Amino acid sequence: LTADIGGNRLTGNAEFSPTLEPTAALTFDFPNVGLLAELGGQKAEGDLKGSLGVSSDSGRIALKLLATGGSIHRDTLAIVKPDIDVTISDLNALAANGTIKAEGVSAGTNKLAGLSLGFTKQQNHTDFDLDAAYDGNPVLAAGNIEAQDGTIHLNLDRFSASPRNIP
Repeated sequence: LTADIGGNRLTGNAEFSPTLEPTAALTFDFPNVGLLAELGGQKAEGDLKGSLGVSSDSGRIALKLLATGGSIHRDTLAIVKPDIDVTISDLNALAANGTIKAEGVSAGTNKLAGLSLGFTKQQNHTDFDLDAAYDGNPVLAAGNIEAQDGTIHLNLDRFSASPRNIP
C-alpha cells in the first residue's frame, strides 16, 4: 500500500483475515494535513509523522502508535508539538501503555501547557495520569478506565486545578 497526496505519504501493508481481523504495518509522513482534511470536506493545518502497527489475535485487536509533529490546527483547536507513543494491547478492553504529550493544547482562549497524559495497563483496567498547566498553575488528574461487559467505567481518583488563579 502506498498513497501519495500532495506530498503526504502513507506506506505499508494492511490485510484482513477471513474473520475480518485486521493486521497492518503503516508509516506516514504528513507534512500538510490540510490536504488530507480537504478529502473529508474539512479544514486543518499542520504536520504529523510516525507509524501505526495493528495486530489481531482471536478477536483481540492491538495497536502501536508512534507519532510526532510540529503542530496541528483546526478552527480554534491547536496542538503544538504532539508526541504520541501508545501501545494498546486490547482495544475492546482499552488496555493501554504509553504517553501522549504536547507542548501546548488550546481551544479558543483556553490553553494547556506541558501536557503529559500517561497510561499504564494493570490487570483489568488502565491507569491514567495527567499533568499540565493552565494559566501557569498545575492541572493534575489521575484515575483509571475499565471496559467491562460493553460498558466503559471512568474512575477519577484525583483532580486539581486553579484556573484563572481561583483557589
